[in-house]
Amino acid sequence: MRVSVIGACFVVIIPGIAFGQPAAPSAFEVASVRRANPQTVGGGLRGGPGTDDPGRIAYSNMPLVSVLINAYHVQPFQISGPDWLKTERYDIAAKIPEGVTQSQYDLMLQILLAERFHLVLHHETRDFRAYELVAGKNGPKLKESVPNTGADQAIPPALKDLAPATRSMVLAGMPLATSTGVLMAGRGRFVKELVEDLSLILGAPVVDRTGLAGKYDYTLEFERPQGVAPSATAGTAPGDSPPTVLTAVQEQLGLKLEEKKLPFDVLVVDRAEKYRPKIRRHLGRDQLSHQPCRAPLPRAVASWHTGRRGSRSVRRSQQSPSRLRLLTVLHDRRAARLLR
Repeated sequence: MRVSVIGACFVVIIPGIAFGQPAAPSAFEVASVRRANPQTVGGGLRGGPGTDDPGRIAYSNMPLVSVLINAYHVQPFQISGPDWLKTERYDIAAKIPEGVTQSQYDLMLQILLAERFHLVLHHETRDFRAYELVAGKNGPKLKESVPNTGADQAIPPALKDLAPATRSMVLAGMPLATSTGVLMAGRGRFVKELVEDLSLILGAPVVDRTGLAGKYDYTLEFERPQGVAPSATAGTAPGDSPPTVLTAVQEQLGLKLEEKKLPFDVLVVDRAEKYRPKIRRHLGRDQLSHQPCRAPLPRAVASWHTGRRGSRSVRRSQQSPSRLRLLTVLHDRRAARLLR
């Protein structure tokens, strides 16, 4: 099954409809898109299929490129588009219909992004300098993870001097710059997660060719890149020179990183518009700012604002750009209230 997206027009082929099966939902019950407050520090993603809150999704202070990465399941290097995709930050919240699968959610998110940001994109294959992670000559040295036994679970020597909160973050995969190098560790992690961490460290794609499917515990120490300041005193003993990341992976994990030119699918954003509906206060009344907003008014929004005046008022509003923008802003405000 292939979904073709051109602007905000969608062609969705759903097998099973011809046999009387109900169509899968293709849109969120309600959704809100807002430009994030510039004063906000940090951000993240909460909810969604497979989490403890599958009925809601919330992106907080996230650049649009990060939302695209989640919607299309690609790595950062696989997205090519305007620079503002990485700098313009948004708050996106939506209510997900009951029983939606991960693939259905992905399609709903893709449709929402295309509608609100007028995305036009295509796929193409490009060659990148990359690494393949393979088993070393003498086999992997990764230790297979065992169920958590609480206080009796051994703490890697390199992490004993860290505060408990910092130690937990490092064991979850957060690289830590020490006084001599970089410390990476994992407890109960998949190799694909290690691959993602190594990709960030190397600044190049890493592909897993180890064939290892279990969960593993590991500790990895290597030299600190230039320009990275230390944030902890744990790690290699003073006076020791930590190895490069390529050497460390081979000596400490029993794996090997082989550099190659590899083809990857790239998501090319041909067109995207910043979504910035704004309201300013003037003489006690809400008025639109002069910031352009060309987002179309969804049919459901138009019918909600029809009220007692009937469909003729909707037609008039569609002919008035100012009222059209105002209804769009009011819709986002109403959606935000419903999602609280």
